[in-house]
Amino acid sequence: MWFLDTKTLRLVGESEFKRRSSQGKYAILSHRWDDEGELSFQDMAMLEHATHGELSFQDMAMLKHVTRKSGYRKIKAFCQHAAREGYEFAWADTCCIDKLSSAELQEAINSMWRWYREASICYVYLHDVQRSNSMWYHDAEWFTRGWTLQELLAPEYTTFFDQDWEKIGNRDTLTVKISRATGIPVYILRDPGLIPRQSIAARMSWAAGRKTTKIEDRAYSLLGLLGVHMPIIYGEQEASMARLQRLLLDRNDETLFAWSSAAEGYHGFLAPSPDAFAGSGRLEPTQTYELGRHPFKSTDAGIRLTTEYLLPYTADVWVVPINCGSDGRRVGLFLRLLRRLPGGMTHFIRVQVDGEGIASATLIARLAERQSAQERKIFLPHPASQVIESSLSAERINGFRIGMSLKRHLDSEMPNESSRWTKTNDFPWSKCGQSKYHLHASLRGNKQIRGFVLGFDRDYNPWCYLREHDAAVGDLDLSQEHFDEQSEPDVARRIGIGYRLPLSPLRPDEAHAGQPERA
Repeated sequence: MWFLDTKTLRLVGESEFKRRSSQGKYAILSHRWDDEGELSFQDMAMLEHATHGELSFQDMAMLKHVTRKSGYRKIKAFCQHAAREGYEFAWADTCCIDKLSSAELQEAINSMWRWYREASICYVYLHDVQRSNSMWYHDAEWFTRGWTLQELLAPEYTTFFDQDWEKIGNRDTLTVKISRATGIPVYILRDPGLIPRQSIAARMSWAAGRKTTKIEDRAYSLLGLLGVHMPIIYGEQEASMARLQRLLLDRNDETLFAWSSAAEGYHGFLAPSPDAFAGSGRLEPTQTYELGRHPFKSTDAGIRLTTEYLLPYTADVWVVPINCGSDGRRVGLFLRLLRRLPGGMTHFIRVQVDGEGIASATLIARLAERQSAQERKIFLPHPASQVIESSLSAERINGFRIGMSLKRHLDSEMPNESSRWTKTNDFPWSKCGQSKYHLHASLRGNKQIRGFVLGFDRDYNPWCYLREHDAAVGDLDLSQEHFDEQSEPDVARRIGIGYRLPLSPLRPDEAHAGQPERA
């Protein structure tokens, strides 16, 4: 670890630092990097050479170039402030790490949290903030960067400066404004010692929306916050995030799985980036295993779960509760069936439902009311392989298959003007209020059942309404609220809501009853 002498700007090695500073006190800098104007370790070495050695014409040109950098003025002002407050040594990430040494870079990235934590004070320099701007905390780019998250939380004492190095305040006096800018709870900002008690999802959520120049740094900048050490491999890109999460699997904190991705397609059990945790900041792991859930087991290929509650949601989407939630109420994951294997193991893959990857506690409670306990073994692969992607990439439709033998006995009904014909059949779909599309038909030659209505509920579960009298179709209450209010026996008699279609895709050429569009 290298330090700066605050009076001479000379680089000082760790051994000299320990010899001259018996208490190990130093000031540390946090700032938004200038992409081109920062000082490097080599620049500082050249400045020292220029101060103590003879300079060639080329050296003079280099010295002039270095001292004109914006980073030079920043480091000089930083050291001057530190010296005035009695600090003999200072540290800055731009020029106190020899980034040409892979070993030194590895050590620095894995030690960064500790270095900021052990600093006597942290100076935060906001290059784009004017003190006269009362809304400065909304405009400061410093609050949007990945690396500055740990630089905000790790130090014991932090002071903020504007672009002219005028003091704005410290973390204690600015807590509320910083919380508004970052989404980090006030109690964490006031007592960062509570961070280890926070869930993985909560800590990940603080990093959501932050940016780094290199993709890998989205993960590497979280090592200290999550208490993880791992090899640094620039060039691995998104794989860094997967490696980070794999190291967290043994903590038995299932908020690690409580994320949603805006990306289309299918997902493994690990989040693609911290952004996926943006809405999970209030989730906490539970200490007991309710709803028949046992601890998960991780493998190189995925995770295995044993549960007594695998809750049917739509025709081929299920919900599995996980051991985390808020206010003691558990949330769950949406899963799509891939295949069943001998021995009772079933392969699923994570899916998003209406843009959400997490099933709410309210939904789980509703689904669990009608589900009896039955032990199921589940495997979730990661990542989603190309084989899985290709097998699921075919068009998926919601529809009913009506055989030709039955079709001869049906008469279609047109209850309202919203009915319309589709290209794949000669039965009209109609939209009733806020419900999904329904198919109305009368059954000839049957005295007990005069007609039926096929449709989908708000979750796209298929249902069948059998009409035993001659009431007009338009008089039927087909709203979701009407179905929800029915007693269990009445629902079972009048609506086949417990019936589930086979868990295999329905090809478009089989959909004789047509395909309703998603409303």
